[in-house]
Formats: sequence, structure tokens, C-alpha cells
Amino acid sequence: MGASLVSILGSIELGTLAVIAAIAGASVLTAWAISRASRWQPAGPLALLVAAALVPTVPIGFHVSTDDIPPLIGLGMLVYSRPWPGVPGGRLWRVGLGAVILAVVARVLASVANATGFADGLFMLAEGVGRPLFLLAAVAYVATTEPPALTTVWVVRFLALLGSFQAVVGLLAFALPLPLDVAVQPVRHLESLGGCPGRITGTLGLSPNHLGAIFVLTIPLSLSLGAAARGWQRWGWSAAAGFQAAALILTFTRSSLVLAAVACIVLLVYKWRTLIVGGAALAVAAMAVAAVTTFACAPSADGPGEPFESGAPSPDASAPAGPSIVDRFGDQSDRLALWYSGARMMLDYPVAGVGPGRMLEVMRSDPARYVHTPYGVSTSSAHNTILLAGAESGVLGALGLAVLNGVIALAAIRWVFFGSAPYAAAAAVAILAFLAQGMVNNLFSVPATSILLSLLVGAFVGAERSDRAI
Repeated sequence: MGASLVSILGSIELGTLAVIAAIAGASVLTAWAISRASRWQPAGPLALLVAAALVPTVPIGFHVSTDDIPPLIGLGMLVYSRPWPGVPGGRLWRVGLGAVILAVVARVLASVANATGFADGLFMLAEGVGRPLFLLAAVAYVATTEPPALTTVWVVRFLALLGSFQAVVGLLAFALPLPLDVAVQPVRHLESLGGCPGRITGTLGLSPNHLGAIFVLTIPLSLSLGAAARGWQRWGWSAAAGFQAAALILTFTRSSLVLAAVACIVLLVYKWRTLIVGGAALAVAAMAVAAVTTFACAPSADGPGEPFESGAPSPDASAPAGPSIVDRFGDQSDRLALWYSGARMMLDYPVAGVGPGRMLEVMRSDPARYVHTPYGVSTSSAHNTILLAGAESGVLGALGLAVLNGVIALAAIRWVFFGSAPYAAAAAVAILAFLAQGMVNNLFSVPATSILLSLLVGAFVGAERSDRAI
């Protein structure tokens, strides 16, 4: 056991350690500066939790990547200042806690049952157990940060600033002649984007779908900030929401586009004061898209992009050929194939699943069963929060995630109608839209998206502590 652990630690190169030290040092200094400037100690740690979606995702080892470092330090600072946060009260949140415990137990079972050795078991536990416990701790500590009203305001501002930053970076990278892969994912093989060079990814280094999920959270919050502000700040937040909407359009992520639009419409109807802000944001978005695409896109171009290695299992030569061009504007979704593959794997391994992070590996090992489906070729993981949990950790894991999604959704609905905290309605519609996108994308398993959801949920759980228990 000791030798295995030494070999794992020894595999981390000196250059990697230097990068870790640099990110950690910058995180500590940034948190200190923000806390000092705001005269509120938790502000810095909360900013580091948001910073998970700023740092490019580069794997380090042991299922940890560069974007894990700032939130780990931020949570550590909160833990140091308050060793035991307590547990938010209310029947609904006790059910949610039970769902998390059920999911963690299922993942422990899956890790033990599917591990091929000590090191492999540690990797699975780090991914399948460590991450859910981290997210639970983040919710608990943010929810008990004092004073709750200040916590919600800072969290909303930090998230809106995050979305604004990612939007500006993405739009500039899309419009300017920068090397591809800098905040833009090049056009994939057999993919059509109407002549545009790629899809905005921001600084994440992940799929545009994940950046789209971030905008689903941040656009309603930015609109709400604009409605509550006056003078130049109102128009500043309106413009910020507009730039985020423009960047979201150029991610070409259909689920995010639809859900963000629905969330904003609900917010505009519920909070009439956002109508003016929403109109200004829409105008900015239209102008930004028109300007950027004029420079970057060639509408007459309709050829496929260059080959792109996705790492997903590939169909064999005997499989039916797919469409020659995957048109982001009009092609049929492949989600039915992905969902079928995930559901079938869960039913094939109902007790312990295939192990955290092993769905693609199992798909490659049996393409006839999991890649070629009655609904087409499944080339990626389940793209559904619940089905992915079921495939990796069995039926109990899927049940835990389903109940947890339900608990968060019920709480968000409560905040829409009864939330007394500022921006509660905006946070609620953003959370509901995010959960809906989780049914077509894997968002809980991605640090940059799951941490932001935990931060927002924790802030408004804390805001309702003075209200009656659910």
C-alpha cells in the first residue's frame, strides 16, 4: 500500500508542482486582497469558489485538475475560520442530505467493487466520493456564512462578474485573429456552424456546453442586478447581460440557449422592473453578435471542419453511416442514443455500476451493446446527471441524484414565490434552468459547473434560515 502511494506521488512532475504552487499562491493573495478591499473576510474565499470556472482545466493527477485548486483553498479558508458549520434545518434539506449520503454510499460501493488495485480504488474514491463531499461541504459553509444577506449579494455579484468576464474573453477570441483553441473550440470533423470558425469555450478549456451552463446561471443574475441598480450601474449590468447572451449564442449550445431564454422570460414576467434592463441587454446582444460574426464568420461556407479527436468510442466500419454534416442549427439530437446507452449500462450493472469515471471505458469494450443503439450511435457518456450516476454507481446512485435534483428544484420553486432575499427569484429561475440542462449534459461531474451551483444554492439556503423551516 505504501509503495503504491509513493509511486502515485512520485508521478507528479516538478513542473506540475510549480504550476500548482503558482496557482495556489495567486489564489491566496487574491483572496486576501478581496477580503481586505471588501472589509468582509468571507468575500475572498467565496471568490475562490467562483474561480473554479476561471482557471483552465488541465489534469494534474489523482482526478484533480488545475481548476480544483482555487475552490479547495477557498473552502479551506472557510473551514479554518469556522471549523463546524452546522447543518441547515428543515425537512426538505434533511431529505437532501439523505440523498447525498445515499449517493456517496453507492459510489463507495462502486469504487470498491470495480477497482482493479489500491491505486485505482483511490482514484475512484477521489472522484466518486471526494467530489460529492466537497460540494456538500461548500453548500454547508456558504449557507452558514454570516451575515446571510451579505453572502447572497456577494455571491450574485461574483457570478455575474464571472459570466461577464467569460463573455468578453470569448467574444474577443471569436472575433480577433487569435490561434484557435484560445477560448474557442475549432469546428469539429463533419460539423457545420454556418461558416463560423468554432464555438466559444471561454477560459475553461472544456466543452462549450459547460460554458453555456455557466451563462444559464449568470445571465438571470446579471439582469436582476441591473433591475436593482440605478444610474450607470443599471446600464452596465444590462450591457453585461447582453454580452453574456451574445457569447451564449456563439457557444451554439441549443439547450443552454433555450433554457436561458425561458429563465429570462420568467424573470421578466415575474419582476416587471427587469423589462427595461432586458430590452437593453437584448439590444446589446444583437449588436455584439452582428459585429463579431461579421468579422469571424463566412455565411457561404458550408464545408465540414477538420478532424477532431474526441476520445469517445468510435463506431466500427460495419455500422450504418451517419449524416455527412452535423449542422448545429438543424440536426437531430443524439441524446436518445446517449440516454439509451447509460440506462442499459445501469440495468446491466444495477448494484455497483461500472465505477466512477469508467462509463466510456466500458462502452469501448462492448460497442455492439453500448455504442450502436436503436436510436443511433452513442459516442459519449450519458449526458444526463441521473443516468450517468446510474451507469457509474448503480440504481442507488441514480436514485440519490434524482432525489437531490428534486430537493433543489422544490427549494428553488419556493424561492421564486416566497424568497425574501434580494435576487432570490433570479437565483431560483437560474437554478431550475441549470437542473434542466443537467438532464441533457453532465454538469454535476464537472467541477467548474457543479461548484457554481453549490455556491448559489448554499447562499440562498442561508438566506432562508430566518424564514420558517421547509
